[in-house]
Amino acid sequence: MKQLIVFVFSFLTLSTFGQTNNKSENIQENDWYKLESKELGFKIEFPKKPKSKVLKANPKHGYLHNEYNQFIYAPSSKKDDNFAYLIYYSEYPDSLYNSENINTDTLQRLYKSEINIDLDYFKGTLMSEKTIILKGHSGVEAIINSKTWGIIISRYFLVKNKFYVIEVETDPSKVSNPSISHFMSSFDLL
Repeated sequence: MKQLIVFVFSFLTLSTFGQTNNKSENIQENDWYKLESKELGFKIEFPKKPKSKVLKANPKHGYLHNEYNQFIYAPSSKKDDNFAYLIYYSEYPDSLYNSENINTDTLQRLYKSEINIDLDYFKGTLMSEKTIILKGHSGVEAIINSKTWGIIISRYFLVKNKFYVIEVETDPSKVSNPSISHFMSSFDLL
């Protein structure tokens, strides 16, 4: 499949996919690249070393920040289970959004807004949305079906004023592959 480079900003406990001890046919667990950033406050494992860059946010998408960090691994061959593995990181102004002093309704509106941005960008439909918890932080997992992009599984977390989106893009026939579970469950806060 074509290589996907996505600039959309939309940022765990295991959920829809369940935990698995199976290893991917193509990527062994011990081959995964460990990315850790104390500055950005997270760690995660990618199938291979991701590319990183700082991107300018497109104001027409309704973003409340000017730039964000993107880490992406988009396999160049069809041997991988998925099209792309991504994490986005951005900071909101502390006075605007901070998980330590935000009420539940405002937090849910923020997540819904980010999901709607993704739905618009991917020209997709929302298949499911549910609340998830990571180290006491409430987040949301959304699964989007797009005719152009395939299935997009995203997890969104606001931790203090840091906003994370963890995302996998995959073929509809591969939504339960072990690489998705491994990638999603490897995300952790530092």
